[in-house]
Amino acid sequence: MSTPVTVAVVYYSSTGTIARIAKAIAEDAERAGAQVRLRRAAELAPQAAIDSNPAWAENARATAGIPEVSPDDMVWADAVIFGSPTRYGNVAAQLKQFIDTLGGLWQSGQLADKVYSGFTSSSTAHGGQESTLLALYNT
Repeated sequence: MSTPVTVAVVYYSSTGTIARIAKAIAEDAERAGAQVRLRRAAELAPQAAIDSNPAWAENARATAGIPEVSPDDMVWADAVIFGSPTRYGNVAAQLKQFIDTLGGLWQSGQLADKVYSGFTSSSTAHGGQESTLLALYNT
């Protein structure tokens, strides 16, 4: 019997769209037989900013039980799927900050020989989705 593929679905979501997509990806991967870790990037925004937007505050409450991503999740995974909302055609700072902490793992080769992918969303058509994915892949 073969060993199941391990998949880390790592995302940042402010108002919930990316969180819902990440959850659907994780559920589909599990149905396909993968071992899955659904993880969220740590929030960097001040609580006052979160509280000023009802959708953001609700998503923060709704996803509080999802563990924050750690470097161990990256080492564990055979495949990593990153999700980020579009921020002016770029990756959200919260996800980028986590990725930036992985330099030591990258340098030691522990992030090599894995499958990586990504997804994004924005509230407008042509809102920078393409450039966000390109920025994510460059990162």
